[in-house]
Amino acid sequence: MFAEYVYQLEQSTAQKLFELNIGMTLEEAQELVNFVEAVRATGRHTVAYMRKEDTHAPRTIEVDPQGDQIFIHLRRHNVKQVGTGAHKVVTTSILYDAHAPKLVACAIVEDSAKTQKELETFELFRGCEGILQPIYYARHQKKSGETVYEIITPLFNQGSLKKFIENNDAPFEAKLKIAQDILKGACALNAKNYVCRDNNRGNFFIHHENGIYSAVLGDLGGYTDDVGQAINHRPFGPSARSGVADLQLAYYEGRLTENDLFSNYVFALGRTLHFLYFEKEVPWTEGFDERYPLIKQLYKTPRDPAVLQQIEGYSTEINTYVESNLFEGTTAEERFTYMIFSMLSTDPQVRKTNSFWLEYITSIIETL
Repeated sequence: MFAEYVYQLEQSTAQKLFELNIGMTLEEAQELVNFVEAVRATGRHTVAYMRKEDTHAPRTIEVDPQGDQIFIHLRRHNVKQVGTGAHKVVTTSILYDAHAPKLVACAIVEDSAKTQKELETFELFRGCEGILQPIYYARHQKKSGETVYEIITPLFNQGSLKKFIENNDAPFEAKLKIAQDILKGACALNAKNYVCRDNNRGNFFIHHENGIYSAVLGDLGGYTDDVGQAINHRPFGPSARSGVADLQLAYYEGRLTENDLFSNYVFALGRTLHFLYFEKEVPWTEGFDERYPLIKQLYKTPRDPAVLQQIEGYSTEINTYVESNLFEGTTAEERFTYMIFSMLSTDPQVRKTNSFWLEYITSIIETL
């Protein structure tokens, strides 16, 4: 009776693997289930990376004894890449479960101090809403001798925020929920004295399931810092290119504080939410590549009058756009618009804090 149950379960699992539509025949799926179950029966207590070339199984598998997890890797099997980054390639794997196997994302990242710091930062924010939660990671040596990190995370079926906006006509309620999650992640960072200054549209990931949308910040790499570190070592990350003169001038005048960095983070997220809601970048980023070298001159000549005049002109351009839209109406759409443009103000008092706007957007959602 028990043997019959096991046989039926394995048949069912093979069918579920096959239905994931990852280029595997039903026969390969059955062979793979048999192999994985045999591995599970050995009760391994060490990490095992089993290449298909060595085991002759249909796919490479990996065992995580700490979490009692087994992963089936699909790279090199004509499965489309999930994405690429400056230092990573993301493909698809399967988190094995006899009852409900599911697809997950698997990133191969260079072994570097930056990667190690990012993993440490992810652990610091373990369990926080709005921030990516790795399922598993390990260090491996490739056949070439190169050492890499493998990081397995949930798979977000809508992709990055950039792809989501390009490919979807998202309802207003979905955009509110995504914005709320983005702010939850920001508040989690701020609560531990961290800021993220790389709010690239490709660094937020969107998921949609059973009518519910969710979002996470998925990159805690080189420009996610403790604010003390940022002030002392590298006050400018990509989001500082936003042209907020108060942050840059504060640094060069020797008065940069934690509040300046927190406030600049609000501005950077205002740009992200502008892109989310209006489905376009803020207008002053047009021609940015041409004018950014002028801003960079502040690094070398912080008090050059010509450079300061350029920065002031940049801030004026921002204020003209922001102030013409800074009106708090009564509808959810009007209030969301007011929130975004307040975050984009060059006046820190108007810009307020991420925690303030998280409460504000939660109140908007509660009225729907």
